Amino acid sequence: MEDKERAEGFVPLFDGRTLNGWEFVGDSAAWSAQAGEIHCSGQGRGWLRTARTYRDFVLRLEYAICPGGNSGIFLRSQLEGRPAYNGMEVQILEGHPLGVKSTGAIYDAVAPAKHVERPAGEWNEIEATCDGGKVAIVLNGERIVGVDSVEHEALRGRPREGYIGVQNHRSPVKFRRIYVKEL
Repeated sequence: MEDKERAEGFVPLFDGRTLNGWEFVGDSAAWSAQAGEIHCSGQGRGWLRTARTYRDFVLRLEYAICPGGNSGIFLRSQLEGRPAYNGMEVQILEGHPLGVKSTGAIYDAVAPAKHVERPAGEWNEIEATCDGGKVAIVLNGERIVGVDSVEHEALRGRPREGYIGVQNHRSPVKFRRIYVKEL
């Protein structure tokens, strides 16, 4: 665990060696732990979720996506239905125009303020905060989303507790340095 995260009260969600503490939803063959990273080969569909649910938290992680790749980070998602809508998805979509489906968006609901993602293959740092109805997304050090889900029509009524997860959307993607701090 990095000293900075420990000092700030974060705990690791990924041990860097195994997928202990994570559970498969859908195809499991695409997921592996390699060299301190969670790898998704892009085969099949589904997602990898935490073993338990979270309510109010700050999530930090890094991701690297392939050229033209599509993935996402699920926040407060449920097991039944589509996790992007029965919770929230922070979209990862390489090379997409700015909008509600571009990288950093709360998928199909809130567009990021601007593009700040790094090119395909490079590591990007995301911090997602869910605190009551308030949701904030920081990508590569810049706050790009800040919304009150109670006041936002597309987010109103979504669960306030659920799983944290990462998406297999038929694209190779890697995740590392995954930490959470409960609020």
